[in-house]
Amino acid sequence: MKLTPVIKMEFASVLGRPYVGLVEIDEEQQRTVEKLFEAYEAAERDLAEAASKREEAAAGLITVLEGIGVRPAEEPKTTPADRDKIRLWAERAGHKVAPRARIPNAVRAAYDKAALAGKLKDDEKVG
Repeated sequence: MKLTPVIKMEFASVLGRPYVGLVEIDEEQQRTVEKLFEAYEAAERDLAEAASKREEAAAGLITVLEGIGVRPAEEPKTTPADRDKIRLWAERAGHKVAPRARIPNAVRAAYDKAALAGKLKDDEKVG
């Protein structure tokens, strides 16, 4: 008669769900669990590495996009004082901007590009 070992199994989580149990398994089942768990852990490491690479790539891409004047779809909220400073810069830079109308995206992108290049005077800087 072959004895099956009783094994307490605890995994931190599989797909975010904890698994625990006191089970009787044979050697083949144990090898299968170990093999699959190793594969799962390797995949988790690969995902973590891919996420890290994705974050690095995203940070670089955002820096380049913002450097050439491409902005996120949702504009950050500006105060009336901020908008006055942007208008002042726009006027000095030769852009036509109405005193109370919405600042055109092209003007805002040009302003941001000038800000990133360090070309704003102190009285033109927002924030």
